[in-house]
Amino acid sequence: MYYKIGEVSKMTNLSDQMIRYYEKCGVISPTRSGDGNYRNYTIMDIYALFDAMRYKEWGINIGDINQMVNENYYVTLNENIQKLYKSLKSEIHMKSLLMERIEKYGKKLTLCRYNLMNFWVDMIPAHYLYLSNEAVGDTHKKSNISETMNNFIYSHKNISFFDVRVEFEENYQKWWYAIETRYHDALKTPDEGIFRVVPEQICLCTMIDMGEIGTFDASTSIEPIIHYLKKSGYHQVGPVSGMLIGRGNEQKHYRRIMEIYIPITIKSL
Repeated sequence: MYYKIGEVSKMTNLSDQMIRYYEKCGVISPTRSGDGNYRNYTIMDIYALFDAMRYKEWGINIGDINQMVNENYYVTLNENIQKLYKSLKSEIHMKSLLMERIEKYGKKLTLCRYNLMNFWVDMIPAHYLYLSNEAVGDTHKKSNISETMNNFIYSHKNISFFDVRVEFEENYQKWWYAIETRYHDALKTPDEGIFRVVPEQICLCTMIDMGEIGTFDASTSIEPIIHYLKKSGYHQVGPVSGMLIGRGNEQKHYRRIMEIYIPITIKSL
């Protein structure tokens, strides 16, 4: 039994033009009828299209399929299958990391307003920090991050794993791009410019609202958590830092919510 090109198109969801392209590449060889203007396709042609379409989804170019089938089929196909398997495995791993990352960020975003000026102790994972710029209050100097790091961070596949972090020294600040160490390793992040690694730390935490642009005073904003630290018997063992959770208008008020971290130990230890 023979099939016309329209019937094959309907069965395979391929356009007439694409079916002809598969023919041009040697994937199928339909017979001709009449004056040669009409192609006749057999069920074997349709099965050949099925195979070729599947190979295409597995990353093999249409133009290479005929050569693969006719020269070194099993070895070549297996090499492509293994390559695809490794690619999918890597993609699934990165998607799993991203899902975990988004879940944690979503939880933090949901709770941030409830935790404004509340205090808790948490284990903050190890991070890589890449210096972006320095600032006094809301007056920022020019960014001096390297072009390589800037391009890497702002890549569509990487940017979701980075945060904006700041370290405070009275009203002077250093602003960094931060990424957890395990994400850093998974992304094969290049280490250029001024950067350092912050180890896993036990931190006293709170949330603050930095308010409108131009109104932020670091010393005033972090004073309550410093006061709480002193009266609670903790010993500060590192600089006060913070991570931006979100910034935008809500109920006609511009909010800049930041999670504050102070590395601590218990004095008696």
